[in-house]
Amino acid sequence: MNVVLVAPFGLAPKGTVSRRMLPLASALARGSPYRVTAVVPSWDHSTEAGRVWMDGGARVVHVPLHGGAPGTLAALLRTTLAQQPAVVHGFKPKGYSGLVLWFMWQARRLGLWHGRLVIDTDDWETGWNTRLAYPAPLAAFFAWQETWCLRQADGVTAASRWLVRLATELRGSSRHVRHVPNGLNVGQPAGSPTFVPPHPPTALLYTRFVEVTPQRVHRTWLRVRQLLPTARLIVAGDSLTGGQAAELAARAGPSSGLHCLGWAPAAALPGVLAAADVAWAPSATTPLARARCSVKLLELMHAGLPVVADAEGEVLTYVRQGVEGILVRPDDDQATAQALVSLLTDRPRAAAYGQHAATRVRREFTWDRLAPPVARFYQELSQ
Repeated sequence: MNVVLVAPFGLAPKGTVSRRMLPLASALARGSPYRVTAVVPSWDHSTEAGRVWMDGGARVVHVPLHGGAPGTLAALLRTTLAQQPAVVHGFKPKGYSGLVLWFMWQARRLGLWHGRLVIDTDDWETGWNTRLAYPAPLAAFFAWQETWCLRQADGVTAASRWLVRLATELRGSSRHVRHVPNGLNVGQPAGSPTFVPPHPPTALLYTRFVEVTPQRVHRTWLRVRQLLPTARLIVAGDSLTGGQAAELAARAGPSSGLHCLGWAPAAALPGVLAAADVAWAPSATTPLARARCSVKLLELMHAGLPVVADAEGEVLTYVRQGVEGILVRPDDDQATAQALVSLLTDRPRAAAYGQHAATRVRREFTWDRLAPPVARFYQELSQ
């Protein structure tokens, strides 16, 4: 049986395709009877347009961008239909994947195709319309796509429990809505190197500034430094539009022990993780933050870092109080500071939490464990 996974955009810079769709496609190909094809518009790799390759057993087709959006959509549809799929699984209810789902739905109405349609949602797209300042007509179109896809698809896979609730409300039922959190492709434990040069007590904030503001980071870190003047905070990442990391650095000043790296190359990430003793994972109480499911948090845990996290949103899927880390009330700067200091100064406790975190990721949140329920979901929808 053939399954086609359709990407909303290219391989980078966003993580939906490279860190969710393709790893799931590979795991499905390894562990299920399905023949899996991933169809990706060559949005950001035009020099590789038309390339076809195998990724862990899944066939990946890089569709050329010809004739603008209509030509690209037509190429995506031709490539999808050529696989004679029993299931078409679109990733994100917006953009190209949402359009492919709509056209395949119409084809089925006309009797031209007889498979099943699944949509994956890993963010609240309507909420991003304001954050990314889309033009009003485009924002309205994306909002319509999200609502239509979540209602009309035969099945929904959702990265967070907040998105499960959104899909359930729109559909009027939780039937055929499945929670599929993000995972990792992991082999051996990815803990810190055996030898790490001595460094000050160091916390790491790995963020796109969706779940936390520069103001909150600054307030909390001032409290940490009052309690532990030698502490250091590494901030890796920035907002999609840029400028948040620079704003934070300007607020904190050079003597704060706060170091903003901005977007560090992927090759530099192991060194950044090795330099940290504790990971800080804030999570705002906004719908946009609650809808997210952070792959970054999984990477931090897999690296063996104990976590100080806000007890909010999808963080609760991964972090248990007193097991993988410490959970605090959202936006409680003082409690967050005290939790960070407690782990920065109690190395045995931090090491135990970090070991539990790495073990839990390897046992429960690998794509090889998350893919089989998705394969069973396809079978359920096809019956």
